[in-house]
Amino acid sequence: MSFVLDYKDKVVLVTGVSSGIGLGVAREFARAGAHVAGCSRKSPDDASVQTFREAVEQESAARLVFQRHRLRQTCN
Repeated sequence: MSFVLDYKDKVVLVTGVSSGIGLGVAREFARAGAHVAGCSRKSPDDASVQTFREAVEQESAARLVFQRHRLRQTCN
């Protein structure tokens, strides 16, 4: 079964974007036209987070990366 996702100009937040399912989901949302905000426990300079950025940019989507520990400090 095949279906088309259309998230053009929608914003999505994906957690765990540095690898695995999170990275795969972020890529699919980017392919569907979404602006992807990603959250990871790793540093924005980490190679796996760079992979997320590159994957989303290849799909011409905007991206934003948050570090989990900084979010936690902001929310308290």
